[in-house]
Amino acid sequence: VPGQNARVCFYDGSEIRPKVIIAADGRRSLVRRLLDPERTMTYQGYSTWRGMVPSAHRSLGLEGFHRYYDQAHGTLFSLTAPVAPSGHSYWEFSHNITIEDVGHLLGAPPTERPFLLPHQVTDQHLNYLDAVMRDHRVPDVLRTVVAGRSTEVMLLPVNDLPLPSRAMWHVGSTNVVLLGDALIPARLQVGAGLNMGVKQAAGLVRVLASAQPLRDWQHEAIDEIAPWIELGRSRAHR
Repeated sequence: VPGQNARVCFYDGSEIRPKVIIAADGRRSLVRRLLDPERTMTYQGYSTWRGMVPSAHRSLGLEGFHRYYDQAHGTLFSLTAPVAPSGHSYWEFSHNITIEDVGHLLGAPPTERPFLLPHQVTDQHLNYLDAVMRDHRVPDVLRTVVAGRSTEVMLLPVNDLPLPSRAMWHVGSTNVVLLGDALIPARLQVGAGLNMGVKQAAGLVRVLASAQPLRDWQHEAIDEIAPWIELGRSRAHR
């Protein structure tokens, strides 16, 4: 209603009328789809598997990142040295896969299901992963480490959104802002998604606490994300 704060209703029947609504509801953000419907996700033709493996560094002598490229087949495999505090190594395997095939793995189109979470990964998924890694000539020593001892395995289809021109909207007298992946997700190749979201949230707190116009926060957020998004896209396409 013009001149009034927006009404937010909860499942238990309660409601509030806040001055500010912060939407940090992920890459399939409902709030983004309501307020910015023209920015729709598109699948980018490749997907990424990721997971953790204990003590991989002991058998491989890892320092930093180990990266294996197969440019002919559109493949990138990475395995890190131990990540604190767990001491486990992080691995990531990206490969080209059609929208039909990844949709079959996910059980839904990739733009509708942006993650296959660890508890949803089955032996069938792991067998598929092993076969693809073998087809793309990931070295046996790396494939064996990943296949034999991995935990927290998940699959992420890589979707993209057009760059936003705004990060806040007015609904009645309420300001609605988008944060993190709800605004736009960064590609995994830059490792900036969490950092961007945290920085946007910190900037928002600073602006709200100082009673600055939210437009100041919006300009800052939009200006800062563009270089990271473009860097991620260029790395991914390479």
